[in-house]
Amino acid sequence: MTIYKKIKTPPKKLNIELFIFVFSIIFAPKIGLLDLKVIVEFVFLSLSIARNQSINFEKRNLPLVLLLFFIIILFLVSSVNNAHLQYAILFRYLRCLFSLFVIMIYVKSREIEIDTLMNVLVIVLLIHAIMIIISIILPNFEHYLYFISQYNKKFLRYRSTGLLSGYDYAGYYTNIGFVLSIVRNVMKKKNLINISALLFAIATVFTSRINTIILFVTVVLVIIYSLKKNNASLSMSVFFLIPILVMGSMFTILTISSFNSLKFRLIQNYEIVYQLNKVVNETYSDNVLENSIESQYKIDKGMNIFLGKGEKARTDPGIINTIYEIGLIGLALKMSYYLYMTYIVLKIKYEKYYSWFLLYVIILTSIFELKLIFYFSTGTFELITLLFMCYCAKDLQKKQSNYILI
Repeated sequence: MTIYKKIKTPPKKLNIELFIFVFSIIFAPKIGLLDLKVIVEFVFLSLSIARNQSINFEKRNLPLVLLLFFIIILFLVSSVNNAHLQYAILFRYLRCLFSLFVIMIYVKSREIEIDTLMNVLVIVLLIHAIMIIISIILPNFEHYLYFISQYNKKFLRYRSTGLLSGYDYAGYYTNIGFVLSIVRNVMKKKNLINISALLFAIATVFTSRINTIILFVTVVLVIIYSLKKNNASLSMSVFFLIPILVMGSMFTILTISSFNSLKFRLIQNYEIVYQLNKVVNETYSDNVLENSIESQYKIDKGMNIFLGKGEKARTDPGIINTIYEIGLIGLALKMSYYLYMTYIVLKIKYEKYYSWFLLYVIILTSIFELKLIFYFSTGTFELITLLFMCYCAKDLQKKQSNYILI
């Protein structure tokens, strides 16, 4: 006789094991040549295999695995073609492949729900944001974070990297935390802005120029959303966002060369703008955007643009580095990894706010890829893959319903 028993949905609570896993894949540092992320992932892989004697993979994850295999093969072909092999690049792609397998197995063994992951992720990112704010209030505090951040360049008075080694990476995660806080508040039908969202916004301002501008654009979109919904609790949040909007506008004017004429008029007429500009000048370079683009987006003549040179570029943008490493073919494969995720997320349509959040993270990563290596960078790759796997796991649980055969 077939009997069906309803399974109770587990309570949404902070899971210590998941907290350690998420914190480690984002913030675990390197000690010399020893990458603690890999060690932590190996430990969790062992735990997952011990917990689940059999290892099953979802068919929808197979394209991700194949794309990474093709990228590694293409890099080896490019290296052989150019008679050299840069092991650091090869190890980066191998690490991504290993991380992909670990995350697939771990999510499968624990059956992690996207709701639980979001609860843990916001706390992990909030710790990072608080470290940034403390570093601004107590400048010497940043030296105590060196063990984790590994930041070894000049410390700037009104900027902080928090638990990471770069200002752009630091703000990338605080921007994600800001949007995540808002998404959770919308789903709980609470005010858009709470203490965590404010802390993320404040921390973002002290990271990098591009992150502050992205925060400014996000705030504008949030204001439009809250007014469009015409909800009293949502609209009240606008009053908390206005100061962020004003500061973001002023920051954009003072740091972008295109606004120089307006900037000089404001400096001459308002003392507070004059003082704020002094702080900005101490903290940010005055590079003209057009000059920066011209110097960063250069490709050597005679290079095989389709297969690349199998080496790192002499400039920072991730796209240019990818072309140097594995050419335009490799760039297409890398973009396909995230485009496939986007396709699946739009196809599943499990929960629109989680879909928006995951798409926001992918778009944000793509924006930063224009400036630095972000697509397959340590931390960013693992975070997006983990979010995607948990999102898909929730869809599978939904299809299997709340019943099991006993």
